[in-house]
Amino acid sequence: MFENLLINANRYGYDGQYVDINGSIDSKEVVIQVINYGDAIPPDELPHIFDMLFTGDKARTHQENSTGLGLFIAKNIVEQHNGTITGESDLIRTIFEVRLPMEDSQRD
Repeated sequence: MFENLLINANRYGYDGQYVDINGSIDSKEVVIQVINYGDAIPPDELPHIFDMLFTGDKARTHQENSTGLGLFIAKNIVEQHNGTITGESDLIRTIFEVRLPMEDSQRD
């Protein structure tokens, strides 16, 4: 799942830009963000990015063989672990955030 997020971040980021990975603990959750700096995902597409077979704006899609399954599968994996995955995008960056619950033994 993280591999998919990193591949997408690299694929859709501008050449020469970094991919940032942030990790933190927020209350009872582990939070991981994968951030790239490239073209924004259009606001009308954001609600659909985790839908099966959704490939988005063809102008933004750099990969001809994209199946539209990667983010759908990533979401299902995260949800199998009782977590959430979200995406937000603006003119500067796109952020995918994964939140996974911590086990009781990991909260100390």
